[in-house]
Amino acid sequence: MSNDMHTIRKTEDNEARLAQRDAETQMALGIFISILAVPVLIGSFWADDMHSRVVNITAGAVLLGIGLGLLGYGWTKRSRLLR
Repeated sequence: MSNDMHTIRKTEDNEARLAQRDAETQMALGIFISILAVPVLIGSFWADDMHSRVVNITAGAVLLGIGLGLLGYGWTKRSRLLR
């Protein structure tokens, strides 16, 4: 009987650790994608024509939005787990 209780506790602890790991992974991925967006946005200043500039700004904004979204989601998920 007590062996089953230890198994349940180990499973709950493992799930909590996995959820925290997932949240930290999402935060790291969000930071990476946000940093990747910066050169794309900077590159729009050296674009030759307006079409290239619009494409670079749009792509950079989308990357930045995805990165900040992942960072925020991971941050929120991690802060809820630490409570």
